[in-house]
Amino acid sequence: AKALFKAAENAFEATDLVGTWVGPCFASPSGDGSFNQLTFRMTETEWDLDYVAHGDENCTAKFLTVNIKGPYELGEASSVAEGAREGTFSFTSKTVTGHMDAALGVINGACGVTDTAVDTPLDLAGGCAGLGAYPIAECAADNDIVMVKDNNLHFGARPADNNMCSPDKRPTSFEGGAVVTKQ
Repeated sequence: AKALFKAAENAFEATDLVGTWVGPCFASPSGDGSFNQLTFRMTETEWDLDYVAHGDENCTAKFLTVNIKGPYELGEASSVAEGAREGTFSFTSKTVTGHMDAALGVINGACGVTDTAVDTPLDLAGGCAGLGAYPIAECAADNDIVMVKDNNLHFGARPADNNMCSPDKRPTSFEGGAVVTKQ
């Protein structure tokens, strides 16, 4: 019983995730010249992510926003790092919103659609291969690892194919994963 108590005492709980978490502005891994920023809004049971691509290195000129949200559950302790836990982040909604005409061309090309409009969310529940969004029916959740450390929330490193759809696809490292700071 002592070992279980010690493990539980090192872990964080969903109450520790409540709030808004914002990441730094970073160069897009796609190498397309854009800069991205992540903002997570967390409750004890729901997550809501804005993944915003900007046209400038200070992340002030919004180009497009991918929004993903749904319920989440924290699982057992992860052996990846002390204090880490497994997390399952389910999807009830995925959208992309272009904030300028140039973004609409990117969205239309990536998602094979023609009816996008500035500042109008496009439903991605059916997927969008060009944006790395799997259909919710085929991929209901991201299986991830999470850790709270020094006022930062750490997520596991995403694979190149963006597929974390099953528990066996759960990341095995935090190196290169998203880090956001509690606001």
